[in-house]
Amino acid sequence: MPFAASYHGDVICVAGATGRQGRSVVQHLLARGWKVRALTRNPHSLKARKLLQMGACLIEGDMEDKASLRAALKGAHGLFSMQTFEEEGIEAEIRQGKNLAEVAREQDIKHLVYSSVLYAGLPTGIPQWESKAEIEAHIHALGLPVTIFRSATFMDDLLKDEALVQLTKGKIVLPLRPLCIQQFISIEDFGALVAEAFSQPRHYIGEEIELAADQLNMNEVAGVFTKVLQADIRFQSMPLIVARFKLSREAYKSFRWLDKRKLDTYKGADIRQLRQRYPRLLYMEAWLSQLKSKAMTALAPLSRDKERIATFLQ
Repeated sequence: MPFAASYHGDVICVAGATGRQGRSVVQHLLARGWKVRALTRNPHSLKARKLLQMGACLIEGDMEDKASLRAALKGAHGLFSMQTFEEEGIEAEIRQGKNLAEVAREQDIKHLVYSSVLYAGLPTGIPQWESKAEIEAHIHALGLPVTIFRSATFMDDLLKDEALVQLTKGKIVLPLRPLCIQQFISIEDFGALVAEAFSQPRHYIGEEIELAADQLNMNEVAGVFTKVLQADIRFQSMPLIVARFKLSREAYKSFRWLDKRKLDTYKGADIRQLRQRYPRLLYMEAWLSQLKSKAMTALAPLSRDKERIATFLQ
C-alpha cells in the first residue's frame, strides 16, 4: 500500500511477536504492506521461524536490554508494545514496558501502539491490570505519539491450555457464575485493528480505545459452542475456593473481581459504538465458526492433544 510522505520508513517493530497477539499483529501488518521486525529473544525457535516464513524479519532482542532495543528500533516508523507477567512477574512486565517506551522516544518512533487491558486504570486491585495502567502513564509522561488498545477477554482464551482440555470433555469451566456477563474480542480482530491504527495514524494517535466485540453470560457462551460445534457443551462454575488453590494468585484475583463487579459501575467497552466504527468485528459465533472451518490448522497450535481435538471437531 502507498504510505504518506510524513512516514519515516515503512518498518514496524513488533515486541512479543511470537505470542498470540504478536503473531496476529505481524500477519495483518504484512498484509497491509508494512515491513515487520519481529523482536524475539530466540530467533531460532519454531515460533520465530514461522514468523520468518510469513515474511517478517527476525531481530534478536530482550526487553530487559536497552542496547538490543535500540538496535531493533533504529530507523523504524512504529512500535507495537505488549508485555506479559506470567513468566517473570509483574515488576518485570512494568520494567520492560517502560524500557520499550523510553527507547522508542530515543529513537524518534513516530507511532507506538500499546496493548493494554480492559479496566486498566480503575481501582480494581488486580496487579496485572494496574501494571498496564502504570506503563500507560509512563508512555504519556514521555510524550510519545501513542494509541492504546484496552482489550476485553480474548475469545481465543476459551481454546487455550486447560480450557481446551475441558472443552474436549464437553465443558467450559471457569470460576464465574453461569449468569456472569463478560465481554470478549478475538485475537484476529485485535491484530487487524492494530494494523489499521498504524496505517491510519491521523485517526488513531492519541486514542485510548476499549475493545470488545461481544457480550455474553457464561451459559450463553456454552450455547454458542454447542451450536457451532454441534455438541453438548455445558458451562460449569468452578468454586472460588477451588480456584484460589488451582489458579495463579493473579488469575484468581481477576476472576473474583469479574465475578463480583457491578455492571452499572464497571460497564466495560461500548460495543454498540465500536460496531458502528468497526462493523466487521466478529461475534463469538462467527469467530468460532471460522476456527471450525479451519479445523486443525487453527487449533493445532493451541493443544498438543491433536487427535482428541480432531475427533471432537469432526
